[in-house]
Amino acid sequence: MAIQRAIVLVAAAVTVAACGGGGDSEPTTAANPPGSTVVGTPGPTTTPPGEGILAAAPPPTDNPTPQGNGTIIVTTVTTSGDRVPRVPVYIRQMAPCDPTVPGIPQHAQEASLRESTTDYAGEAVFTAPVGCYIVGMTAPPGTYPATGEWPSLSIAREGQVANAELRFHDSAPEPCSAETIARDLAEQGAIPTGTPSVRECDGNWAVVSWDSPGDTQRIVYSVPDHWSTYLVFPHDKCWAQAESEGVPARLKPYFSC
Repeated sequence: MAIQRAIVLVAAAVTVAACGGGGDSEPTTAANPPGSTVVGTPGPTTTPPGEGILAAAPPPTDNPTPQGNGTIIVTTVTTSGDRVPRVPVYIRQMAPCDPTVPGIPQHAQEASLRESTTDYAGEAVFTAPVGCYIVGMTAPPGTYPATGEWPSLSIAREGQVANAELRFHDSAPEPCSAETIARDLAEQGAIPTGTPSVRECDGNWAVVSWDSPGDTQRIVYSVPDHWSTYLVFPHDKCWAQAESEGVPARLKPYFSC
């Protein structure tokens, strides 16, 4: 009987153990105490396509502006080659302007002005920053400038040396000379490029033109100390009005109505 009870007790213990460890029982979850914070484990992160890769810097859109200084040497000389001393001269820096491209844009304006006087050798030396320049002078009394249009030049790089020559007639020029008329007109405003020529001149009225593309003709007239522009071609002025304003009859063919 004792052996039978032992067998029964062992069987009961095995049965209880089997019931307590069954796979169908629900897992227990511990309750979080009030006020506690649950921190989850972060999941794996992924980088969206294209992110995290440094893009190449875009190329510069403009060339850097050249820097530095150069030298401009202005010489005043007569048409026969004699130097003219003590002439007030100047250089006008014009902007905006690309010094690596010949010529100065029409919309460029004066950015700075430097003045000097030629020495007894007829020279003036300027230190000039990189840029575009117009060279001019104030003619002393008793001299006769032969420069029809003030020269322009550029300093395109540091250390560059540029030269400009301002010329004078050895004696008083003829009143109808192309140089005289072109010089007077240039002092009053822009004139065409090229070499000027004069016709129909009587000392009071004349027709001047330049050997450059387009219709560059002008009818000009003389006042006591200089020539001025009366009419720029092409034009729509009629002869009746021109005649009433003093234009001589020999210039009538230059009017179409």
